[in-house]
Amino acid sequence: RFLLASDLGQSGWRVGVLYGVNTAGAALGAFLSDFLLVPALGLQQTQLLAVAFNLVAAVAAMRLVGLAARGGAEEAPEEEAVADAPGARPRWLVGNTALAIGLSGFAAMGIEILWFRHLSVALGGLRSVFSLLLTVMLLGMWAGSLAGGALHRRYGRAPQFYMLSQAGMVASALLLLAIVPTATPPDALRDAIMESSGLQRVAMQSLHNLKKIALVVAPPALLMGFAFPLANAHVQRVGSSIGRRAGALYLANTVGAVAGSLAAGLWLIPTLGMQQTATVLALVAAAAILPLLATLPGGGARADRILAAGCGALSVGAVALWVQLPWDHLLRHGIRSEHTLLALSEGPNELVAVTEDPADGSRRLLTNGYSMSSTAIDGQRYMRAFTHLPLMQMDRPTDALVICFGVGSTLHSASLHPSLERIE
Repeated sequence: RFLLASDLGQSGWRVGVLYGVNTAGAALGAFLSDFLLVPALGLQQTQLLAVAFNLVAAVAAMRLVGLAARGGAEEAPEEEAVADAPGARPRWLVGNTALAIGLSGFAAMGIEILWFRHLSVALGGLRSVFSLLLTVMLLGMWAGSLAGGALHRRYGRAPQFYMLSQAGMVASALLLLAIVPTATPPDALRDAIMESSGLQRVAMQSLHNLKKIALVVAPPALLMGFAFPLANAHVQRVGSSIGRRAGALYLANTVGAVAGSLAAGLWLIPTLGMQQTATVLALVAAAAILPLLATLPGGGARADRILAAGCGALSVGAVALWVQLPWDHLLRHGIRSEHTLLALSEGPNELVAVTEDPADGSRRLLTNGYSMSSTAIDGQRYMRAFTHLPLMQMDRPTDALVICFGVGSTLHSASLHPSLERIE
């Protein structure tokens, strides 16, 4: 409200800059907290630093109040509207735009949950993967908000650019999930990472993960960033309602994001699996095009209807191609490609795979990308020791209880003791 009161015509650009800078700060906070602040300062001192930043922001806002008062800043009068105000009634304008940005928020947060599930399987369920994912996504949205604001300042036509960005987000998200393999690094790179130590290992692993995450996340996140500045540019018409309308849009976007995260994490992925969840979220994102078209006078000019139809066709076409993929296409991208995949199963909270190494025929059980057990000699050696060490300390053991999880090496080693009559 403070930035737009004097010039509603710059709403797209000014909101884009403000939202973009806020999002860039969020990206910086996500990255520095994990890679610098918590390791160097600890949890409590990092939290106190965040509190200090909030206090600095408060002092800066108070300073702006004083500058505005001394400068005699005036808000735009209520009757003054921007030149490109549409003929639609304001309640439909704000309501439909809020619905569109709510759907955008639902899809964006749902896709973020999907990305994290997919990437944590492929790269490891490490906090650094989540931190890098947040950083890349927020940086992409920062750049997108600036780009969306710049497009509106130069060309206007906020709802049209919003429709294009939604269709582009759907197509790019599905395309990159389909073509970018995110599996763990090849043996040579993995060995180099394991042989390094300290900061060098962290840097090598993080750089590898960052490349994979950026390939999958950055382009769709860039297009997600268009939504908020363009939506504001579309609805901001009267000076007295700036704060109310911006608040309504931000509320709708946040409610959609909360619903999307809950739906994706607790219902869609456990019920449908990652690949079908991507289909649902893509359709939700594409559905935001319809309420945007309804905000235009008379349903939009002929060119606007053609544009909306083209955006819908691009989105539906991307989904149609996506559903033609094999059911486990996305899952296989999280499995090491140099090993033969023998079995794959996706459960509510885990992806379980069995692979075979062509070099020696050994098999490996992986759960969410982690190697749980293996039939390789080095793996069997310590797993069998779990049984041999206790049983060899008894004269003639007759029964044994084996509590294990893996591929059967420990249980099999117990069966090699001839005096055992019962193994449970």
